[in-house]
Amino acid sequence: MDDDRIGSDMLKTTESLISKSTKMLEPTKIDVVQLHNGNKAAPSQSAVLNVEFHPTSSVLLTAGLDKTLRLFEVDGKDNQKIQSIFFKDLPITTAHFIRGGKEVVASGRRNWYYSVDVEKGSVARIPGIPGHKTIKSLEHMHCNPNSDRIAFMDNGGQIHMVSSTTKQFIGTLSMNGPVRDVSFTSDGNYLWSTGLDNDVYQWDLRQNRCLSRWNDPAVFRPSCLEISPDASYYASGDVSGTVNIYDTKSMKTKKNSDHGEFYSVKPFKMVDNLTTSIQGMRFNKTSEILGIYSQKKTNQIKLVHLPTGSVFANWPYLNSKMGYIQCMDFSPNSGFMAVGNDSGKALLFRLSHYQNY
Repeated sequence: MDDDRIGSDMLKTTESLISKSTKMLEPTKIDVVQLHNGNKAAPSQSAVLNVEFHPTSSVLLTAGLDKTLRLFEVDGKDNQKIQSIFFKDLPITTAHFIRGGKEVVASGRRNWYYSVDVEKGSVARIPGIPGHKTIKSLEHMHCNPNSDRIAFMDNGGQIHMVSSTTKQFIGTLSMNGPVRDVSFTSDGNYLWSTGLDNDVYQWDLRQNRCLSRWNDPAVFRPSCLEISPDASYYASGDVSGTVNIYDTKSMKTKKNSDHGEFYSVKPFKMVDNLTTSIQGMRFNKTSEILGIYSQKKTNQIKLVHLPTGSVFANWPYLNSKMGYIQCMDFSPNSGFMAVGNDSGKALLFRLSHYQNY
């Protein structure tokens, strides 16, 4: 692996911003301004499969199959590159900040992954999940900056949990059917998962047990799952291009079982503005916006207002040329939005409603 710059001074040039807008976001129109690309100082040589903002500092992460992890300082103008690391044996499919942004982990279609300790300036190759050497790919890795766990999905119904600090195996969460996606709650204490059998599970990571489980008949075949930061909503994406949004407060207990409580749920909003399989979704940090996107056609991205569930009709703009969307993320206070596409660009947008980064 090669890096341009690494060490504890990496984030000293960035500023932690905590202020945010106190006004309510209007449901009919959103003001979005496109800025210089977030990675214009060093575009990716492949599709950008990951974009993620640092949880406290104005830093943007990008990664992809060109085997390079890059970090940029976000100012909307120069977006200077802070650091890049090349992993010669790992085309990257997934990369996340963990441990409050002190570390980055990167994985791919290999049975090993890498850890980059931002503070210590060290890079470590992690030889897979201890005790699970038969797992050939760790590409489906999920993390949360506030969680002490890393979740690896296998091809069946198992979710393997690893300590984000020690990288030691903690335990396996087992579903009845093949797992399609998982999502951490913002505090990192709970994990939700969805499977091909349309069952949704709530897991308590502090006890490694299933708290509740229910079947969702409104979904044809789930492709992704996302929980809002305030846990008021969860969204389920479908291969048909539909996104169902649920109000968690309206979920009613149905019955108890050995797997925990079952719930009776109905979506309060069905979004069908996209016509191809939903690749991913992302709530902004105030839980007022849900971003949804698909890889199958160009410009397949929409922003949904919450709590109304209405789609902002004025964005993307008619002349937008965003390419095939691969990923997206919102900055900690929602002032910025990043969108990765197939041409190696991390498109950067300013959401004018929110005052700061």
